[in-house]
Amino acid sequence: MFTQSAKNLKNVRYLALMAIFIALKGATAGLFLPIGENLRISFGYLLIAVESCIIGPIPGLLSGFITDILGFILFPGGAFFPGYALSAMFNCFIFAVFLYQTKITVTKLFLSRLIINVVSNAFLGSLWTS
Repeated sequence: MFTQSAKNLKNVRYLALMAIFIALKGATAGLFLPIGENLRISFGYLLIAVESCIIGPIPGLLSGFITDILGFILFPGGAFFPGYALSAMFNCFIFAVFLYQTKITVTKLFLSRLIINVVSNAFLGSLWTS
């Protein structure tokens, strides 16, 4: 799985597809539903899941890093912190591990989202803010 996805980095079609998804994620980064003062609902994870399902874990890591950097440049909200780039890379990686080159089931979608919510959003998010 990892070697095949690493080979995708040499394929121009996969790189173009990755660039399209990065542009889509950048364009939709500012679209969210505000719920509270510091709480909002975003649907960018859908693009991350579809992209990771197509391009795999290794390009997903690169895409997550590039998306975070571009998101910071386009929508600066304070100082840049590399921990959030690691979280974005982790999210892409987890989706790819569960969804790349496999039959997509509700269980895999649930488990991938659960791991991302617990590890990335709750644990790493609280670690980065403390």
